[in-house]
Amino acid sequence: MEKDSFLTCPVCIEIATEPAESSCCGVIFCNQCCVDLTTKGCPNCRNEPFVWKDSLVARRMISSLPKTCPSCEEKTTFGDFKDHVMKCPKAVRTCSISNCTFKGMNDEFLVHIATYHRKELLERFDQDSQPQPEKKFVIGGGKPVDPIAPAKNMKGIEAKLGASGKFYCGGKLEGNKCCCDGNCGPTDGCNCKSCMMLDIQTRGLGKGYWVNREGFTCRKGNGGRVYCGRKTSRGFVSFYCGPDNGDNCQACRILESQLPARYQGVN
Repeated sequence: MEKDSFLTCPVCIEIATEPAESSCCGVIFCNQCCVDLTTKGCPNCRNEPFVWKDSLVARRMISSLPKTCPSCEEKTTFGDFKDHVMKCPKAVRTCSISNCTFKGMNDEFLVHIATYHRKELLERFDQDSQPQPEKKFVIGGGKPVDPIAPAKNMKGIEAKLGASGKFYCGGKLEGNKCCCDGNCGPTDGCNCKSCMMLDIQTRGLGKGYWVNREGFTCRKGNGGRVYCGRKTSRGFVSFYCGPDNGDNCQACRILESQLPARYQGVN
């Protein structure tokens, strides 16, 4: 298939995966390519700072594009390709068990697992062998969540609670550096978009609430500024951060500056 120039990421020169749109020139990029950039400017027009957001329109367009399976040559689409690969009779599977080098197609792969990794198979799928937490909490959508246990974020990376009470995965932060070393934790400070979503989910926060870099729940006040409502101090003067107007603390000011780019679309 000939690549559509509008939907091709100029960084990796492939059809964009999880497409994101730059706010300066409207060019479509892969979301991960945006995250991995080491420059401050837009890769296309060099405008600074480089800010992007998820592009739902591009995602729908790419999802419907035709794609041919390289294993069986069956015609499918980008949106259905992942499901097709899971059932493709000619797709080559690689065993994920440590030190195992087996590669084979579906039927061969299933026989291999049942023959050589029976113990791992039973441990993974036998319900009675799975450790059960003593207590679980039910929040948004009725999904059981333990708010203090390590959890996988939307990127599939394990995140743990840091000293600030926020979740951190240790990966690279989205967008430009602002106040820290550019990493998600791993113990305090700013966290990535996926870990911020974990903070919101495990705390059961409603729409329009976030958690600032010091671990305090915050929201926007009447004037659009972000406040956590807590009593703090600046120099020798004690004051409250909001909760609805006036000055805000440093942690909330930093989060306020990050909302348009790093946490775009989060809550």
